[in-house]
Amino acid sequence: MVQLSSEKFNVAWFKLAEFVGRKEKERAMILYRLLVHSLSDQAFAAQLEGDLFLAFRDEKVIEAYKRAVTLYEESGRLIQAVAVYEQLVTLVAQDQALELYAKMLSLYKVLAYESKMARCAAHLITLLFQTDQANKAHEIFNGLTLGQENYLSGQHCALIHEAYVFGLLQGSPIDRSLVNQHIEGALDGFMYDHETKKLTTFMAKLAARDNDAYQYAYGHVRIPDSTL
Repeated sequence: MVQLSSEKFNVAWFKLAEFVGRKEKERAMILYRLLVHSLSDQAFAAQLEGDLFLAFRDEKVIEAYKRAVTLYEESGRLIQAVAVYEQLVTLVAQDQALELYAKMLSLYKVLAYESKMARCAAHLITLLFQTDQANKAHEIFNGLTLGQENYLSGQHCALIHEAYVFGLLQGSPIDRSLVNQHIEGALDGFMYDHETKKLTTFMAKLAARDNDAYQYAYGHVRIPDSTL
């Protein structure tokens, strides 16, 4: 195994950046294979390989990133793992994205990243409704909002209520009682945190999507006409 000296190691990093910038894939990968022997962190090495594959639009990027997140998780480096998940989820097909969003959500819970948890849960709930998995969407929602482990509040809770509303509006027939329940949850959350812009955006989306839902929401909130 060839180990580079510190000076040569630093030079190699600069050369690698140059090769990537010039789109010289073969030279970049040869240099990467040389560099990796001087890297003791195999998770980082896998992530770097994924970054290179991504730069060159190589389909092997997904395999490399999956290997990286596994190694990061095994070594307890959850912040690094979730960062790779955030990149990975943008590259895979919808069926794979569901699994990745679920794993990301679990890590966000452990890390107590409330805003990211809310956005991730909203994406996951939306995907579950799109793939006719309303029961799983319900489980995700309850897992975040019920019991002693109430992970979300205010606008963060409102985001998943909002995702649930628009998921339900895709159904046929539409469960109006349940839609209205989640509309109230979204309104309460946005108003609790005084998120007027997010509230008016929610109202505008309702107006464009379903008039009955909009009328119900309008009857439960008062926003100056100039902001609607």
